[in-house]
Amino acid sequence: MKILNTILTVIIFIAFFIAVKGSIESHGNHTVPHDAPMLTDEVVELKVPEQKIPPLPEVRLATWTDPFAVKPLIRNLTEEDWRLLESIAIAEAGNQDTEGVALVMLTVLNRCEKTGQSVRQVIYAPNQFYTVGMNGTNALSNEARELVACGWDESEGCLYFCSTGWNQYGDTHLFKHGDHYFSR
Repeated sequence: MKILNTILTVIIFIAFFIAVKGSIESHGNHTVPHDAPMLTDEVVELKVPEQKIPPLPEVRLATWTDPFAVKPLIRNLTEEDWRLLESIAIAEAGNQDTEGVALVMLTVLNRCEKTGQSVRQVIYAPNQFYTVGMNGTNALSNEARELVACGWDESEGCLYFCSTGWNQYGDTHLFKHGDHYFSR
């Protein structure tokens, strides 16, 4: 039985070798014959039409390192400050769009700038936000955080917001966004 297996293996190997050799020889017939004249003296020049590319407009992206785009207060926020901002913004404006949530964050930050207080002090000030600690963060608050962190500020310096109409705080009514009225 071993002899038969060995003979079959040798036959298969020989058949494989002959097939490979034949394949190589058949491909070799498609090459240029060695005695064919080569045209090495002829130079072919390709002419590519010149393409005029219009200049790109100058684009300036707001980044953490861009001192003109992002307020120093925002650049220096701690992770705890961001967590508090996101939490209060979702509690107050979780049913609004991303800009509405960002505007609530900016209202708190505007108060921080005006009063010199920290985010924690503004949020936990007496009679300010009854919803403190009610919600955590989510995808909407993360999007709003990105917006604020990159320098977006359409708050017009607002210091107050209310969902029931213009409230008694602030002398200047600024704008309404979503369900909230913003003033300073």
